Amino acid sequence: SGFSKGAAGLPGALGAVPHMIRGQLSGFSQTCMVGQGFSQCTACSASVVDQYRSHGWGFVREVLTKPSMLEELTGLAELHRQAAAISLSDDDSEGESDIAAAAG
Repeated sequence: SGFSKGAAGLPGALGAVPHMIRGQLSGFSQTCMVGQGFSQCTACSASVVDQYRSHGWGFVREVLTKPSMLEELTGLAELHRQAAAISLSDDDSEGESDIAAAAG
C-alpha cells in the first residue's frame, strides 16, 4: 500500500510522523526528529493507550474532569515526587554545610 509506518508504528498517509520539526531560518530548512518513547508520556505511553482502548471516550471524559489522573496512571506523579524529595534532601544538606561553615 501507499502508507508508511509512523513513529509509533502506525501507518500514516504522509509518511512517518516526527516528534519534533526544527526549522532553521538561515538555510530555510527543516529537520524532522524522532526520539525514543518515554514510558511516563501522558499522551502515548502504553498505560494511556491501553486505558483508551479499553474505555474509549469514557476514559477521555474522566481525564478531562481529573487532569492529574494521567500523571498518576503513567507514574509521572511518582517521578515528580521522587525528584522533589531528592531536591529537598539536597537543599537540606546544603543548608547544613552552610550552617557548619558559618559556625566554624
